[in-house]
Amino acid sequence: MQIVLFIQSSQRNNWNKKLSGAYRFAREHDWLLQVLPYTATPSEVRQALNFWKPAGCMVDMVNSRTMPNRAFRSLPVVFLDPPDKGHHMHVPVLMHDSAATAQLAAEELLKSGFSDYAYVQYRDNPWNRARREAFRHVITKAGKRFHESSEKDTRRLLSRLPKPCGILAGNDAAAAETIHAANLLGLKIPSQIAIVGIDNEELVCENENPTISSVEPDFEGAGYMLAQILAAEMDKKGSAPRVSLYSPLRLVKRGSTSMLPKDDPRVRRGMEFIRTKALSERITVDDVVSAMGCSRRLATMRFREATGRSICDEALNVRIEEAKRLLRDPWRTIDSIVDFSGYKSASYFKKAFKRKTGATMREWRRMHLD
Repeated sequence: MQIVLFIQSSQRNNWNKKLSGAYRFAREHDWLLQVLPYTATPSEVRQALNFWKPAGCMVDMVNSRTMPNRAFRSLPVVFLDPPDKGHHMHVPVLMHDSAATAQLAAEELLKSGFSDYAYVQYRDNPWNRARREAFRHVITKAGKRFHESSEKDTRRLLSRLPKPCGILAGNDAAAAETIHAANLLGLKIPSQIAIVGIDNEELVCENENPTISSVEPDFEGAGYMLAQILAAEMDKKGSAPRVSLYSPLRLVKRGSTSMLPKDDPRVRRGMEFIRTKALSERITVDDVVSAMGCSRRLATMRFREATGRSICDEALNVRIEEAKRLLRDPWRTIDSIVDFSGYKSASYFKKAFKRKTGATMREWRRMHLD
């Protein structure tokens, strides 16, 4: 059994997903994966290397102060999301795909029909600049106006931007700061300012008002891919490219971009209730009506007027979209995915899935994993 070290970068939720992907690869290849905490100093890293004598090392560098040093020497090592890939070209590097992330965010924001767009960055660094430039390219290619700004005060930046305006924030923290500034200025979200974040940190995204639409990178896939690249280095195949990219997994649409033909706060409450409860609880139309705070007749009428769908159809759409996401994970069984559907009857959900998508769940997985 080979020992491999994985140096942690933070305690954020995305780290657990990266670790899950690495563990999956480790189980398949009989590795013993030893994790070093994000608080490890360079001295502690050297001590761990001397103690464990690993066959290789993975270093998640997105927020880490544990930087590469001479302690690695000739040890096979691969870096995940270093602040500047150019400084680490002597070893393989795995980076998020800024262009694909910007494309997904832009597609969501462009649905608003706005003419003006901007990027709000959390801090100035290479990966933030890469996301901004990729977003600018997509927006200008679509024939829309992109607004450059070096303004550090988010409130002042928003006051100067033309309205309405679609904004991509460098991460969810920047998106939350943008929402706070917009609320202080009395701007309506999403009709005047539509906002998309990056990372899909649920604790942040689900607790803002409105909730934040966000692009979720494939963190679990990144952990697995990182281990694959390291395995190639350990086998001395020399086939791993110096820089590889991992893609975004999905965009989770929430209140900060949910445009309705007819804006009604009661309908928004109903949609948020469905989105947050449909997967974990067997909600009924009456539950949604209660969340909307009006009569059943008025609730169902207003919901259809605003969305073009019934309350039941909206709940089914939420469940099917989640099933599609889970189907992209080849390790999940069909039956376990059905358990997340919120329906008592597995056979009913499978029939509903085929009716909506034109394919069985197994067929849909085959088509999207090839």
